[in-house]
Amino acid sequence: MSKLLQLLQLSKGDGSLIKELTKIEKVQLIILDDWGMQPLDIQTKLYLLQILKIDIGKAQLYWQRNFQ
Repeated sequence: MSKLLQLLQLSKGDGSLIKELTKIEKVQLIILDDWGMQPLDIQTKLYLLQILKIDIGKAQLYWQRNFQ
């Protein structure tokens, strides 16, 4: 699991999820690399959706997936 997803899971547990998503919202470039190499559980999919929603109109998004 990526460090970003681990951070979001931990922040949800300690109540700082909104704070972490706000930090992500402030970046100018989001790079998602090697996603989808393993199946994503429902919570991970929801985190990813939240990140993609933040991206719209606020940051550039680069999404990379390597097929094997």
